[in-house]
Amino acid sequence: MNEHEKMKELIPFYAAGTLPDEEHEKVAQHLQQCPDCRAELQLWQIVSREIRTSDQKLGAPALKQTPVKKPSRHLWKAWYILRSQVTLIRTEIWVSSALVSLLGIIVALLVENVNAIYFLAPFVSAAGVAYIYGMQNDPALELTLATPISAQQILMARLTLVFGYNILLTFSSSILLLLLNGQIAQFSWAVLLDWMAPMAFLSSLALFCSLLWGSVNAVVVAYSLWVVKGIMPELDCSGQYAAGFTTLVDFLNRVETPSHLLFISLLLFALAMWFTGKKQIKLLA
Repeated sequence: MNEHEKMKELIPFYAAGTLPDEEHEKVAQHLQQCPDCRAELQLWQIVSREIRTSDQKLGAPALKQTPVKKPSRHLWKAWYILRSQVTLIRTEIWVSSALVSLLGIIVALLVENVNAIYFLAPFVSAAGVAYIYGMQNDPALELTLATPISAQQILMARLTLVFGYNILLTFSSSILLLLLNGQIAQFSWAVLLDWMAPMAFLSSLALFCSLLWGSVNAVVVAYSLWVVKGIMPELDCSGQYAAGFTTLVDFLNRVETPSHLLFISLLLFALAMWFTGKKQIKLLA
């Protein structure tokens, strides 16, 4: 990591006023010479100012008189939160997801089967989502606690960006492959759910596990569960534990439907949001 990147990572802390004097001075000197970092600092200052302003009810009489503008105010706030989080998400997530999607396209073209993309999508998304939050992945934690942006809003924004990015990659790749193979007529809402539901399930599982045990362990748990689920039907069910094994396989097959996977995904996401709120309260205490 070069000096510019180090200084850029410190800008959120600089904007929040939480840097030690020595580092504050170094960032100030760097800002005098770097227009890119000055623009980054300006963005953080705007985000903090806009969010504080939007949360001060006494300071917005015009909005009280014209309720019609309230939705746009909330959308504007959401846009700023999303925009502010783009640069804080690890660059490797964007790059690796794009590279794996490209690899999936190549494999799908070689085997002439678009399902190669659908197979890789949940793994790529889960790995990315596992690294969007946590002490080791969150350089803006101090800024989060110093402004009205809650930890849950930060988590929601990052999940929206990373999960949405992976959906866009998978959707674009599948459409491209279907066009190249002359099979675009086969694309339907059912096909969309067939790969989106597993992606949502594995991503929400990885997110929840990352909050409990860290990013690496979350990826291991999510991948292991999905691999075991895939190979269980091929394993020998005879012997002492045959009945229990068969029951487990039947249960996994029943919850594998898109509707069940989406329901479980929402449940895991709700638990992740609840746990994030509890974690923030503990950090503030």
